[in-house]
Amino acid sequence: MGDACDKIKKFIKIEITATDISGTVVRGDGTVFCREHVEFCGRGEFLVKKTVEIINKMICGMGGFKTDVKRVEIKCPWVVDYAKGIVDCEELRFDYYPLAKSVSDKVGLPVALTE
Repeated sequence: MGDACDKIKKFIKIEITATDISGTVVRGDGTVFCREHVEFCGRGEFLVKKTVEIINKMICGMGGFKTDVKRVEIKCPWVVDYAKGIVDCEELRFDYYPLAKSVSDKVGLPVALTE
């Protein structure tokens, strides 16, 4: 039963760079369900807001069912404490910012920072 459930559950993978945010919904079997991309020039809370917007847009594209999502994974190329979900990047105005918790609180899903 575990394999069948994992194929139904989806992961939202977000990649944040200094110039854009991209998101992909991946099924448990590894197939890509949908993609979103946005360019931005914002920092700090604006970056969090845009990340949340992309996540919510992808959830809507799946029919709006958060229960279909196992977790959100965020990849970013800065100083990251993966265990605590904290990002430190002066360029983005994140001074040991709890990115994983902030996004999780806003979208209502578990969020982890990944490499």
